[in-house]
Amino acid sequence: MHRIDTATATPDNRFTEGDPTIPVAAAVVSADWLNAVQEELAAVITGAGLELDKADNAQLRQAISQAITAAKPGLATTTAPGLVQIGGGLAVTPQGLLSVLLASVSQAGIVQLAATLSDSMTQAPTCNAVKTALESRLAAVNVPVGGIIAFSGTFGGAGSRFPVPLDGAEPDTSWCLCDGTSTNGLPVPDLRGRMIMGASDAYAAGSTGGSATHAHVFSGTVGATTLSVDQMPSHTHNYEYTHSSRPNDNAPGKYTGNISAPSSATGGSQPHTHSLSGASGQASSLPPYYALAYIMRVASEEKQRRLQCGLSLPRTGCGKSRRMRFWPERTRSILGVGWTALPCTLGRYPERVITSPHPITIRMEAVMSIVTVVPSDKLIIVDGEALVFAYEAPASLHALQWKDESGHTEWTDGPNRPLTVADYDEQVAPFVTVWQAEKARREEDAAKEAAARALPDAKAAKTAEVLSGYDAALAASLTMPVDSPTAQDVSIGAALFAVDDAEGLAFVRQTHAARRDELLAAVAAAESLEAVQAVEVSYAV
Repeated sequence: MHRIDTATATPDNRFTEGDPTIPVAAAVVSADWLNAVQEELAAVITGAGLELDKADNAQLRQAISQAITAAKPGLATTTAPGLVQIGGGLAVTPQGLLSVLLASVSQAGIVQLAATLSDSMTQAPTCNAVKTALESRLAAVNVPVGGIIAFSGTFGGAGSRFPVPLDGAEPDTSWCLCDGTSTNGLPVPDLRGRMIMGASDAYAAGSTGGSATHAHVFSGTVGATTLSVDQMPSHTHNYEYTHSSRPNDNAPGKYTGNISAPSSATGGSQPHTHSLSGASGQASSLPPYYALAYIMRVASEEKQRRLQCGLSLPRTGCGKSRRMRFWPERTRSILGVGWTALPCTLGRYPERVITSPHPITIRMEAVMSIVTVVPSDKLIIVDGEALVFAYEAPASLHALQWKDESGHTEWTDGPNRPLTVADYDEQVAPFVTVWQAEKARREEDAAKEAAARALPDAKAAKTAEVLSGYDAALAASLTMPVDSPTAQDVSIGAALFAVDDAEGLAFVRQTHAARRDELLAAVAAAESLEAVQAVEVSYAV
């Protein structure tokens, strides 16, 4: 494109109607300027993939409209710029300013951090404040290895000896039943059917004794007792004797007969005793009771992570203890590697323990370090990359936080619940999976959008190349006196050529125009970048 530059144009290359009174001639419109304007307009139309149509005077508007539509950016992604939708926590003022709202329990937005825990509904404690509070609480209730407590629940794991928390489904291998079985190299007392007595000098730690039942044995004599006459029963003793009324048995009038009479009182009031001996029956020694199992802590938090595959192995022996998970069945073709038949004590992971003494390479899948889930905002952040999209989550789940090997869930209908490595696959990984799927979908859409925008741009560039080639071929056919002729030079050359050979000029123009239109048609028909690039711009001179 160029401004009018004929001899009758104004000094600043503008049109003038002229003034015969001065006199100043009116600007003469040259063929090269009209051709330049025509080709500029035609390039816009053909660049939009349209074919020039003499009967359609709305093609330029249509081409410009298509160009505007194609230039409209799509939605922004992590890999491509674009439009950004206003999400939760943001608002646009009537003046068009983007405003960040203050966060609350029902509204996402900017959060003011606090150095300590509080009852505030608008401030959030820092990680350090939460860590300090948790450590303080845990230090107050921490049970050292060897500590014994009563437990109300079931048992699982190897030998059904490890307690399953009432709010969980997996056995906690840092504790075991006090059944006399050594665990993790630690002696475990057998407290089944026993009560605990505080150790002292009289009762050494570890000593046993006592009985479930008891009996009472007694023996001896009753003390001496003297019975008085008054205490004795009243009694007499009768006796008989013969009585004669005459001194001489042969004397006349003699009388004889038997007479009965009582004796005097008997009893000497002497003391006497009674012997005593015997035993009571068996009696229970138990007071009213409620039976619970005693459990003993047999591993610290650090050692517990090392025992999650069931054996006390170095950290290199268990993928999960290194924040990684591995599946041996994927690498069983590696020579020199053996796998034991001992399953993980957690009972639901397919890991096996490596028994090869040689260094080996294991393909591992990393556990995401930091995961944040806020269902009400449709937000999932994984390792610092946030995505907002619709996904399924428990209705009462307010938020989930995971960092490194632990985390917690927050619920609208209950207290927060801690998360451990054992909970990752079931409670954290599903959110990571849907986040990965959404990220892949967005990246694929962005690639398609970029490809869609690239095709019109490539066509426009190729169209310009075709038209530039047409001008160069025409100039070359006219045998221009300069290496880089201007449009004016071409117009003058064509005029001189027409004077000498009008039919020859028409033939040259017709030949090159036919080739130009052929190339433009090929560009318009291309449906891919590869097809556009395959159009080779060439003219026969």
